[in-house]
Amino acid sequence: MESLKVSYCIGVYNEEKILLKNVGVLETNLEKILGRDNYEIVLVENGSTDKTRQILSELKDKNLKILYLKKKGHGASLKMALTKASYNYCLLTAIDIPFGFDDLKQMVQLKDGYDLIFGSKAHPDSKIIVDLKRRIASYVFRLLIRLFFHLQIRDPQGSIFVNRRSIESVLNHANANNSFFTTQLAIYSKLFGLRLTEIPVTLNKDIRKSKYNIFRDGTDLFLTLLKEYKKYREVRKIANSQGTS
Repeated sequence: MESLKVSYCIGVYNEEKILLKNVGVLETNLEKILGRDNYEIVLVENGSTDKTRQILSELKDKNLKILYLKKKGHGASLKMALTKASYNYCLLTAIDIPFGFDDLKQMVQLKDGYDLIFGSKAHPDSKIIVDLKRRIASYVFRLLIRLFFHLQIRDPQGSIFVNRRSIESVLNHANANNSFFTTQLAIYSKLFGLRLTEIPVTLNKDIRKSKYNIFRDGTDLFLTLLKEYKKYREVRKIANSQGTS
């Protein structure tokens, strides 16, 4: 049986403090789990103002694919990584490796049954410690995406294992440059009848403090969500006409 090959897709922005070390961690663990010739790490730098770009320019390894995006945007960087990846199976995650590699191990086992697998911090079996404000904000966001889009995935903003061939048509509708991009993947994949599931994750105890600003980013995501609903209604008509909704 042909070996599974996976593209690890990561957007990087102002990551000079952890970039070099964590690329090494990724390479060591992916070689153990998948094999030396069965993975690539796709790093998309997007508008960094520190030494991130310089560090990337000095990295040389056949398993690394380094891309540059002029505009800042987590979603834009992940979409570029997806479209430029060499392999069909892609895992979208972050350079701080928030869930270690347990999510990958679970996802590989489930890959034949689903088109998208979400590493969900909101899964009942997940082991996550977050402050009260972030917990409330996450709860409200989950409530709203379920209300507006009937989405059963509780946390579409963790890691995501993707069958790239399955989501080709969905990518046309996932166009958010910010972190809402992964929520769009969930929304439109569900709308077009793809198979979605979520798995529990354990948040790395050594994880750095999140860059997420509850007021700035929360407001941005909420406004994006309201705008998205109008588009969603139009795309739903297309899905209904194709008999996929």
